[in-house]
Amino acid sequence: MGGDIKTAAKSSLSHSSLIQPLISGRVRYPLCPLTLQEEEEEEEEEEEEEEVEEEEEEEEEEEEEEEEEEEEEEEEEGL
Repeated sequence: MGGDIKTAAKSSLSHSSLIQPLISGRVRYPLCPLTLQEEEEEEEEEEEEEEVEEEEEEEEEEEEEEEEEEEEEEEEEGL
């Protein structure tokens, strides 16, 4: 029974795919195995998404302002 635990521990530690990233320093947080490049790319994507959202909000505000102006003009013409 004790041999099974030792064997299991050895086999799980022998996986170079698990150990190598830690040895090479590519993984900053063992629970979050993103490389620095991947983190930077993710941050860039988030920034781009935020910019797109801001642009969409600005466009919506402009459209609302235009609609309000049109309504005011129609009211003035109606008087």
